[in-house]
Amino acid sequence: MRRVEHLLLDLPAIEGKPSSSRRLDVLGTAHLPPKGSAATKSSADLAFLFFNAGHVPREGHAGTIARVADRLAASGFPAYRFDLPGLGDSPGEIPAGLEDFFFSVHDGVFGPAALQIARAVVPRSGCSRLVLGGLCGGAATALLVADEAPEIVAGLVALEPEFVRPGGVTPQDVKGKLTNRGSWLRMLTGHSQYSDRLRFVSAVILPLVGRWLLPAEANRVLVRSYRALVRRRIPCLIMLAEGKPRELFYDQLNKLLFRGKPGRHVSSIPIPNTNHIFTSGGAAERIVREVGDWAERSFVGRV
Repeated sequence: MRRVEHLLLDLPAIEGKPSSSRRLDVLGTAHLPPKGSAATKSSADLAFLFFNAGHVPREGHAGTIARVADRLAASGFPAYRFDLPGLGDSPGEIPAGLEDFFFSVHDGVFGPAALQIARAVVPRSGCSRLVLGGLCGGAATALLVADEAPEIVAGLVALEPEFVRPGGVTPQDVKGKLTNRGSWLRMLTGHSQYSDRLRFVSAVILPLVGRWLLPAEANRVLVRSYRALVRRRIPCLIMLAEGKPRELFYDQLNKLLFRGKPGRHVSSIPIPNTNHIFTSGGAAERIVREVGDWAERSFVGRV
């Protein structure tokens, strides 16, 4: 069953506009399991909450997030998706330019609103914890909330997570590569034409240099949040377009932080022959299936 939801948020004033009104009524959709079903009784004490993918309304590209939420509800998990301020059906202001908007998402523009929504959904759902999720910017917002409120986070569904701020430039000359942390990270994790020359020393060097190799454009808050979830053994589902930049950087990140082995509680699934928003190659159908199956494996029957 789907139900329209309203939440009244009290947000800080917009920077440079101290008198701006920030009391906003944001809209969302709840996907509720059938009452008394066997699935409801067997599912863990948690709900799912999805955030907007970039500037796209809460149903997601081609309605994928709405279909994921329907699948979760059928398995007994309440699932919520809210339009953040300025997106979809929710009032509010966002940067006009696309690049400025994506930079603002990385800088946490939706953090306060998303955190309030998450804290409100917990009692509203009748559950004590949430699995947070989203695609690209939605995954970034989910990680920001997880960093601020780890006590309510039971899991993460990150579709094409973006751990690097937009606009990074890779040096093309040899001197530039030798002084660039991102270039060294690629070399030591097997993603460079020079990696073969360093394969015998990379296992020694990586643990020693640690986070020094994170490129300047890496979003350290998101990296910190992901590392904390993995260390706490929080179930994570990461789905990425195979062979695309985000999958490559995610592999580099895992090799840097966890020597390539984040643990069995982290499920990383590459999706072949698709794009960043999973609208080609039958990827949307697979996303719906994989999220539902993962939720049942990870949480059904757990207390």
